[in-house]
Amino acid sequence: MSSSLAHGAAGIALFLLYLHYATGEERFLATGQQAMEWVMHKSVRNIEGGLTWRARDRTATFTPYWRWGSSGIGRVLLRYWHASGETDYAVPLEQIHIECDRKYTIFPGYFFGIAGIAEMYLDMARFPRWESMAMAATRRLLAGAMLFPVEREGGLAFPGESLTRISCDFGTGGAGVALVMDRYRKRDGASFMLDELLPDWAPQDRPEPACEALS
Repeated sequence: MSSSLAHGAAGIALFLLYLHYATGEERFLATGQQAMEWVMHKSVRNIEGGLTWRARDRTATFTPYWRWGSSGIGRVLLRYWHASGETDYAVPLEQIHIECDRKYTIFPGYFFGIAGIAEMYLDMARFPRWESMAMAATRRLLAGAMLFPVEREGGLAFPGESLTRISCDFGTGGAGVALVMDRYRKRDGASFMLDELLPDWAPQDRPEPACEALS
């Protein structure tokens, strides 16, 4: 079984956390915490000392991406940390940062590229503990995303997976990249999450006077 957000135990744990707050039943929280313990047991160190996970148990591929890797799991850890305040969730987040703080990746998209990693950092940036670090990492990542677009008559277009064709979709193409860039600009809340169920999690991220240029 995968540890990931999109295909594995971290995604199940996130569902259980939201279900706990939607119903008030402690059993969902307890089961979600057990799932996250299993996820953490599956973690490994990369050569830089960062925390990462196998994309699949049957392969030795480690990734920082939303779909299979560290940034998706980091988003779940952040919400468990916010809900519990336990350092057992905070310390791994700072180790995940070592794995995810990059400008160059294989794709620009959300599921398996830059945009999904940046979304984790925008989640982290709402908390003073990580805000400065997370916003710097977001700018670095989005600057990397701007190495990919192709100029078209109607504007900029982004290549999809394998970089073989232009894609406008959310998961692999321009829509996902644009959504994260818009969140960076507006400091809106996370897309496709149920964070309004969490205590003291405002629908909008911490405001920032102005977003610095991407470089």
